[in-house]
Amino acid sequence: MEARQNLARLCDKHLKGRHTIEVVDVLKSAAVALAHHVLVTPTLIAMAPGPVVTLLGNLSDTKRVIAALRLNGHER
Repeated sequence: MEARQNLARLCDKHLKGRHTIEVVDVLKSAAVALAHHVLVTPTLIAMAPGPVVTLLGNLSDTKRVIAALRLNGHER
């Protein structure tokens, strides 16, 4: 829940109207989790724009998440 809330807050601030969030329950969709190599939760996989970025945890370190997702105008 915390990761979802942190992600929604960041997207609303930095990607307003330019993002889609798909939440996958790994207990109900284990095949999807395995296909994306999700071994721990919570996991965020940013698919586009490439390259694919995978972040683990509750996404509370805002500066690190912004940098990893290249929302600060800099490459990782």
